[in-house]
Amino acid sequence: MKQQIRTLFATLLPLVCALYGYGQHVIYPSFDTEGPKWEEKNTGNVTDIKYSGNKYVENVTIYGVVDLGVTVTEGGRTYHVDVLTHNIGAEHNYDSGDYYAWGELEPYYKEGDANAEFPEWREGKEVGYDWDSYRFFKWLSVGENRYIYTIKYCTLDLIDWAEVPERDGKSVLDPEDDIATQTFGDKFAIPTQAEWRAIYDQCYWAWTDNYDNTGKGGFIIYKSKHPDDKHRSKKSPSNVTYNIKTDIHVFLPCACNRFNLDICGNPYILEEDVRYDVYYWSSTLGGTHACDAVIVFMRSGPGDGNVIFRDFVRSTGTPIRAIRRRY
Repeated sequence: MKQQIRTLFATLLPLVCALYGYGQHVIYPSFDTEGPKWEEKNTGNVTDIKYSGNKYVENVTIYGVVDLGVTVTEGGRTYHVDVLTHNIGAEHNYDSGDYYAWGELEPYYKEGDANAEFPEWREGKEVGYDWDSYRFFKWLSVGENRYIYTIKYCTLDLIDWAEVPERDGKSVLDPEDDIATQTFGDKFAIPTQAEWRAIYDQCYWAWTDNYDNTGKGGFIIYKSKHPDDKHRSKKSPSNVTYNIKTDIHVFLPCACNRFNLDICGNPYILEEDVRYDVYYWSSTLGGTHACDAVIVFMRSGPGDGNVIFRDFVRSTGTPIRAIRRRY
């Protein structure tokens, strides 16, 4: 059986590499230990990951990790930030994948209901993406009133005049609460706000309303080919052309969010033009309210581009795009 699986992987891998059109940086699991264990062979710009947790044979998913030339310096140490090609749970790189509340390790709906208008909810999550489903939450009673209180990741007083438990001072998700780390291993994580900012500042972002003829809108993040193209989300100021068939890139599909029992619709209408909302979590706690974390919020339409960071309610479900830190 092990040999059959290796043969299957060897057959699928060239097809994936041909699809992306770049060199190969292959990661494949070792079957000599219990559970996935990653072994690496560096031969180029793309890492192909064959990962499916405990459903290795029944549900084969192949992800790529792309070197976009992004680096981050923190505490005097510089490291590379590589970006995965797919959202977690996505079958294709243009799919939204699954929706996670901030710091949660599984969606609140049952498998297969990510984009269902009326999903079947997991036990204990019947209210959907609301505070009563969120594991780092409890109600704080003050007299006859009840207030929301977060029981982990709190650097601010939610109610500064009430007696509340001590703040823990945690401002970034621990690996144990990071779905990217728990899915792919210690080198992988949900990007911090600083890492998302580096991806934005050091790459060329181009909006498309029809990625690779899939009909899916979103941002194509290219490895910049000219210094003037960095930190751009509109037309290339250097007039260098970019092409998804030949240039190194990842695609961030237009993905909405799940709030309470609802899923937000895309596109929405603004000033008679078609516009889109794109949401992705960072792993950074919000700076203005204990109930919030920082989200990458992208609002765009054809010929436009706008990427901002804002605080967002932690119990909201959004897609996750993982990175790999390479030291």
